Parts: sequence; structure tokens; C-alpha cells
Amino acid sequence: MEIGTEISKKIRAAIKGKLQELGAYIDEELPDYIMVMVANKKNAQQMADDLSLFLGSNTIKFTVWLHGVLEKLRSAAVEPSSLRPSALPLRHQRVLSGRAQKGGVSGSCRVQLALR
Repeated sequence: MEIGTEISKKIRAAIKGKLQELGAYIDEELPDYIMVMVANKKNAQQMADDLSLFLGSNTIKFTVWLHGVLEKLRSAAVEPSSLRPSALPLRHQRVLSGRAQKGGVSGSCRVQLALR
């Protein structure tokens, strides 16, 4: 999954927030290290192995959460067929085509929805 700069910043902020929520020690390097693992497409088990020293008993909870967020982002990036303009009533098709001409829904909006 290719990650744009804006989306990457939002994911990093979400990671930092989750680490704080779990009470993990947070410096600036740990979220960056996790982002490198995401970029290298490490699976949940590989991440858990690498993060267990930092997160202890919260490792599995964190990696499950992170991979859930990443999966939501992947599914948000793929437009479901039921939402394609041709599957919608004509009035909705016009709204969507107007949005597409104006730039559509921003990636950051989709990310915010996926991170919830």
C-alpha cells in the first residue's frame, strides 16, 4: 500500500496516540520505527516480534489495532462497486461527478474515517 505524505502523518499521529493510550514509553523514534515497518509491509507477527521489547504485554493489542487500521485504509482506497456512480441513482451520479471534477473527497477525509 503506497502511503502519501499527508496520510503518513495521520497514521503516525494515530500510532503515537495509541501508544500513549496504552501507556507505552513514547519518544519520537518509536512511531518512526513503526512507520518503517509499515512501509516495509511487515505482518502482524513480525511487528509483534520487533515491538515486544518496547510494548511488553501491550504488543499484541497494538499490532492487532495497527493492522486493523491499515486494513480499513486499504478497503477505503478500493471503492466498493455499490458506490460506483453507475450503481447509484442519477441524482447521486451528478453529485459524485461534480465532486470528481472539483477534486472529490480528500484522502485525509477517508483516513480520518478509517482511523475511527
